[in-house]
Amino acid sequence: MTLLGFPWKSEARNAAYEAGQTHYIEVAPCRNGHFGLRRVKDGQCQTCNRASVKKWRSKTGYKTDPEYLRKWRAQNPDLLKIHEANRPEHKLKLKRIRNAERRRRISEVKCEKMKSEIMAFYIEAQRLTEETGIPHEVDHIIPINGKTMCGLHVPSNLRVITQEENRRKGNRLEI
Repeated sequence: MTLLGFPWKSEARNAAYEAGQTHYIEVAPCRNGHFGLRRVKDGQCQTCNRASVKKWRSKTGYKTDPEYLRKWRAQNPDLLKIHEANRPEHKLKLKRIRNAERRRRISEVKCEKMKSEIMAFYIEAQRLTEETGIPHEVDHIIPINGKTMCGLHVPSNLRVITQEENRRKGNRLEI
């Protein structure tokens, strides 16, 4: 499909049209004195176009009147979904949701593995208590709620010690 008037006087516009581009940069200013991007299809300056659209929207209330927006959303739910899906903020929000879901799934797998490793410490403490008759407990090497630092409830921070040692150690880090 060729646009009406092709080829135009502007070489930049003709080159952009032939290259399949939607905009081009014109060397000469527009009738309002703006330099910059222009649309290939009608040669309109982007700055002038924005100003005319802004003027028209303020005059008609288009996309600013809450009642108009409410009616449009009710009448065009499919278009609204497409519009929302193409907004950069919405895409970023969806990306965050997908990433959070992926991290949750990964952490669930890790949690199940970690839970079984942690449970092994408690089973070992119970076994030692039954075999020796001396009470054994699972100790956090770096206390969970220490005064200067806090440890985690993870297998690498756990060990099995006697109840007496655990009471002596208390909520401190032994060096």
